[in-house]
Amino acid sequence: MTLERLVILDVGHGNCAVLHSQGAVCVVDAGPGTTLLEYLVEEGIADVDLVLLSHADQDHIGGLVGLLTSGKVNVKQVFINSDSEKNTKVWKTLVAELGKHWANGTLAFYTSLTAQQPSFKIGNATIDVLGPSPTLVASRTTSAGVHVTANAMSAVLRVSYGGSPVGLLAADMDTVALNDILGRPTPPSLRSPLVVFPHHGGVSGQSATQFTRQLIGAVLPDTIVFSVGRGRFNNPQPDIVQTARSVRPAARVACTQLAKRCATATPKKNPNHLVATFANGRDKRACCAGSLVIELGRRRLTVLPSTRQHFAFIKAHARKAMCT
Repeated sequence: MTLERLVILDVGHGNCAVLHSQGAVCVVDAGPGTTLLEYLVEEGIADVDLVLLSHADQDHIGGLVGLLTSGKVNVKQVFINSDSEKNTKVWKTLVAELGKHWANGTLAFYTSLTAQQPSFKIGNATIDVLGPSPTLVASRTTSAGVHVTANAMSAVLRVSYGGSPVGLLAADMDTVALNDILGRPTPPSLRSPLVVFPHHGGVSGQSATQFTRQLIGAVLPDTIVFSVGRGRFNNPQPDIVQTARSVRPAARVACTQLAKRCATATPKKNPNHLVATFANGRDKRACCAGSLVIELGRRRLTVLPSTRQHFAFIKAHARKAMCT
């Protein structure tokens, strides 16, 4: 496996991406459970240079608690879009753990991640924060008086390598967040060959088809990833998948786990199309694409598992597949 890579980890229902470049490691979101920790241990990674948490929802932060308490991985910096309205147990636990590490001087901890943040450099890669605007976060309401939720405050991040965009990590962005980006006098480009679709392909308080059409039309991706857990919230929603495909008919659609809408049962034998990278659904044969590896530094962006092998699996085991 190439050392230069962006990994979209199968964490079940949640989000987590790990960027590797020139020996530096950056984690974007930390889905629930131990998947992130198990991945890092399996890869022999003892130091994480940077963690970016898009917002305070459990399915984006839960895995960081276990990482910080494991004693197996040293985390150097954490940036998070905090939400004072969050009152969940995992949020309180994470804040307490981050505070302890910060007080001990073992970790730098910042509670802001907005579009005014300078770009993050990770080896040969760059992460730009495209949203939210500091105005949106500070006001907590839009100009139309709409309340700004934690989803609307999600940090929308674009990974680039060698000056070219690689992937848009959209967290749980909604219509408010998208309009906050596109409605600026000089909006940043969302164009990217890959997008991790927001809210796991679920509806987030707006017209699903209108939002999907607007987002996919702005990004124009070649690969659309849905980070889902089999049977959790029945994601991705069919109208979202269908709309995304109608806007980008040639794009590859890849779900990390096998949606029950696509296959009522999991394969009886272990599939052979998955990459070797750790995946939450592998042991239960719940993976579809599983963890995806985007190889960086090549002339053409390579996304593994390959489209051919992945679609062969879909043809054999997901007769009602939404992506085809």
